[in-house]
Amino acid sequence: MEIELYKLNRILNCNEFRKIGTTTRSHLFSSRVKKDIKTSNIAIKTFIQTIHNDVQRIIKIPPHSRHNLTFKEKEALKDLRQDSTIVIRPADKGGAIVIQAYQQYKKEIMRQLQDVKTYKKLTFDPVKKFQQRINHLIEIGLQGNYIDSNTAKYLQVEFPIHP
Repeated sequence: MEIELYKLNRILNCNEFRKIGTTTRSHLFSSRVKKDIKTSNIAIKTFIQTIHNDVQRIIKIPPHSRHNLTFKEKEALKDLRQDSTIVIRPADKGGAIVIQAYQQYKKEIMRQLQDVKTYKKLTFDPVKKFQQRINHLIEIGLQGNYIDSNTAKYLQVEFPIHP
């Protein structure tokens, strides 16, 4: 941050130096000026000092380290997460969280899966069939130059995850 502030200071001072007409022909064609150009313009000095002070103030501000949970609350959450007799899931609607006994949760899942209007039992594993179709589409994309070989390799999954 100090380097950027130094560069800004130098640019402003150089621009001011050129603006007031003190640049001579020898300055224009000589190699880079080795020393810093100082300005007498109080506005530039004040501006640079204000920026420097702001940067120092921002750097000194500690990161937000206040936690929104007490130690006891964190311990309680940890205990709940490790409790195998309950299930913690997001609710279907409203962004709420549901804590339910595992046996009750399992019973509800089984009840929903028995609903033949919504679910049907598969007689085969469809993953291989989907994988073949996807690989065929990837091959078409590769042959038609829609995708490159790296993209094709990325899209092809050798061991798909089964639901």
